[in-house]
Amino acid sequence: MTKFGNVFITGANRGIGLGLVKEFAKQSDVQNIFAGCRDPNKAKELSDLQAAHPSIKIIQIDVQNDSTIKSAVTEVERILGPNSGLNVLINNAAILEKNSGQKLAEPDRKVWLQHFDVNTVSVAIVTAAFLPLLRKASAGDSPSKVVNISSTLGSTKLFPSFPKLFGLPDNIRGTKALAQHENIVYGMSKAALNHYTRALACDEPTLIAIAVCPGWVRTDMGGSDAMISVEDSTSALLNLIASLSQDQSGGYFSNQGNQQTFAPLEF
Repeated sequence: MTKFGNVFITGANRGIGLGLVKEFAKQSDVQNIFAGCRDPNKAKELSDLQAAHPSIKIIQIDVQNDSTIKSAVTEVERILGPNSGLNVLINNAAILEKNSGQKLAEPDRKVWLQHFDVNTVSVAIVTAAFLPLLRKASAGDSPSKVVNISSTLGSTKLFPSFPKLFGLPDNIRGTKALAQHENIVYGMSKAALNHYTRALACDEPTLIAIAVCPGWVRTDMGGSDAMISVEDSTSALLNLIASLSQDQSGGYFSNQGNQQTFAPLEF
């Protein structure tokens, strides 16, 4: 059984994506780590990591640009050769606008559409482009895996409990304050991603497709007050990916440090 094999990660130049590249580089059963990023020339830390680990292949890909997605698939196919496929696809690239246009009372069409484009639509397009390679590698006892990095902010069921994380009253007034002051469209786009993940699992029964929240991680996006380090988050993610079974396809996973807990998708 191949645990990891050939892996592609989007948004691999920083944060959780870079952390995942580092974690996969430690694994003995990884053949190729395809680290996707928009501008390899600006990915110095990733380039330094590649120099120390020949298994890392930096691939230029802008998830909002269909031509670069097609070129990325072609490059991966060239490296793998005619007899190999992709074992793991991690859709990690995402945006979370913190400046303007993201609030419920002040929606900016361009900002909101950009969140859905990057966090939901681009995931579907990237995944569709890599499906032939994922299917090629998928075997009965070792199905290929699509891992969509989501967020508990995309859970409508859990949404009322979020205010206390931001120092707001843990009641409906706090929920209203959160809706007014935080990024609402990010969670909306992640809820749509969760829905897409379930649909993908139904449509591709020979693959395993999951959505997973990596936790509130100390990255540029998560901020310095976040609860979990990149190292703890990505280590837990690899443990989860390695242990996935077919009956968990379509599920949503919550990452609590080193502990992974399974919960049904919330729509």
